[in-house]
Amino acid sequence: MLTGVLHLSRLRALGVDPRAAVRNGTLTRLRPGWFAAADARADQQQAVLHAGFVSCVSFFDARGAYRPEDDRLHLGVHSSNRARTTDPGVVVHWSRRIPMPTGPAVVASTERALEHLLLCQPSDESVAVVDSALHRGIIGPGLLAGTMALLPARLHPLLSAFDGRAESGIESLTRFRLLACGVGCRPQAEIPGVGRVDLLIDDWLVIELDGRRWHTAAEAFTRDRRRDAAAVLSGYTVLRFSYADVVHDWARTSTVILGTMARGRTR
Repeated sequence: MLTGVLHLSRLRALGVDPRAAVRNGTLTRLRPGWFAAADARADQQQAVLHAGFVSCVSFFDARGAYRPEDDRLHLGVHSSNRARTTDPGVVVHWSRRIPMPTGPAVVASTERALEHLLLCQPSDESVAVVDSALHRGIIGPGLLAGTMALLPARLHPLLSAFDGRAESGIESLTRFRLLACGVGCRPQAEIPGVGRVDLLIDDWLVIELDGRRWHTAAEAFTRDRRRDAAAVLSGYTVLRFSYADVVHDWARTSTVILGTMARGRTR
């Protein structure tokens, strides 16, 4: 059974006549040498149509990592390809720093996708995506360090900011933005009698973050509030923020956190 996006060389290796497969509806011709089966991913088909390969945030999103609020398709292209797209929904990346894959490809190598991500996204969003990729096992510390070494020196300080313990993108955004304010915090800290909390500052201030797909079931809502209450009874101060608080209203959110820290621990 034919599946995904296939190059002519692959079809020949499988003994498939592409013309016959197109005639009988098994395949759709995308452009010379490239074909799509019925289950082919839309992003990979678009990559072929733009003579590129899925990269940057689109690469990591396809593997389940956190995605910033950028719905555009990010594609890498060979340095020899100078085609320009007018599609506002597509971002094209060129680079010669990471070796290109040999042979036809519609998806970037992990190293190339990571390079494009770090050169494309703001530092906080890059950290959020990389943290998520580390947490999910999409990349490992060795690959990350090796790729970072090939990138501009201005990006090297980010290496110490990555942390795969974070369980959501907004945890990483919050942690990195607080770090930029001079505030360190521990992700997924364990508190006896409470359990793990998203972020812990100075062993007394708990930051809990409800993600974009935050659970709305009554049971989960009640469980979270009981955990908050247990933390307060144990002497902790708890602040809880939503996805919108972090992504769309960081100025207010940071003011609340820093103001709470300035006021000090309530006993």
